[in-house]
Amino acid sequence: FTVPSTDLVAWVHRPPPVATIPSSPRLRRRAKAVRGGEDAGKEVELTERVNAADVATDSTIGREAPMAYGRRTINFYQRGAVGGDSLPLSSYRNRVLFFLAATAVYTAFLWKSGGAGSFLGGVSPDPAVALAAKDGMAAMAAAGRRLHVATWNIAAINNNPFEYWITTKENPDYEKLMINIENFLEKPGDKDVPVSKVFTEEMFTSLEGKMDKVGWDSVRSYWDGDFKKRKIVSGFMKDGLLGSKRLASMPDRVTNTINVKGSEEPVCRPTVINMY
Repeated sequence: FTVPSTDLVAWVHRPPPVATIPSSPRLRRRAKAVRGGEDAGKEVELTERVNAADVATDSTIGREAPMAYGRRTINFYQRGAVGGDSLPLSSYRNRVLFFLAATAVYTAFLWKSGGAGSFLGGVSPDPAVALAAKDGMAAMAAAGRRLHVATWNIAAINNNPFEYWITTKENPDYEKLMINIENFLEKPGDKDVPVSKVFTEEMFTSLEGKMDKVGWDSVRSYWDGDFKKRKIVSGFMKDGLLGSKRLASMPDRVTNTINVKGSEEPVCRPTVINMY
């Protein structure tokens, strides 16, 4: 608000702001809601304050007399009072204690059951690996270093079965297959052949013809000068730039499995990374 300069002295010496006492019937109803027992004295005190408010009412003009701020303050949230709209503090405390107790019991249950490791059954790590890990942790602790842990998103948005590893005790061949694929990607050796050995020149020419029909620009220069000479693992599968631009994963996502209107069976691209 703005104070006129001519009234500054009067404004400084103005009387303090005042507030009126709310209607007494409502205060009386809220005062009676206070529990008995050790709070009975509070009910009497509240009732006396309400009666005092009735006396303070100016009956000649039909309104309540003004009272200064800070006087006759009534607190309806003392030790479980139920006069206001909020729950007693003890009720909130009990809810928090119950939640903490339930969380502790559930955590103890998970720890006792073995957690995710229980799904591996009797599988145990290689003794040499376990010993190396133990020695490494001891050396880290002795050097005052801290362990940094990272997590990642495990949502299965794609259909590629080699993108996710599951544990299935009933089919040991599945684990053998996944280990072989991992070994191939890590150490392809002489199987890391040029792309043109897998995606042949005839295949590219057929694709180029379809691209020309829909008016797409030719990419022949990229094929002849770069991509067909790359190795399938080290030069293509592990190319970080192709991954960040999603030049392989995004076309796969939209063509891998296509739902067809009026058919319960989807259309699958002929590939080993879907249900074709």
